[in-house]
Amino acid sequence: MDINEALDIIWKDKGAKDQYELSKLVGVSQGTISNYYNQKSEPTKEVAARIYHEFGLRCEPFTEVALAKHAERYLKD
Repeated sequence: MDINEALDIIWKDKGAKDQYELSKLVGVSQGTISNYYNQKSEPTKEVAARIYHEFGLRCEPFTEVALAKHAERYLKD
């Protein structure tokens, strides 16, 4: 799924009231969330791995295997 679809799922599931709350859940700035929604930027592997690790959602263009390995290596805490 693309980043916008993942963000919409997180937003709905976690009940975030605005992009600022959503940004805190995802671990990026509100401006980055806006850039994702406006298709001005794509998530880094670290952000995609965090979304995969925390919410079980795989964002394009990363594979599930790559995200799992990255999350295991860098997101242990």
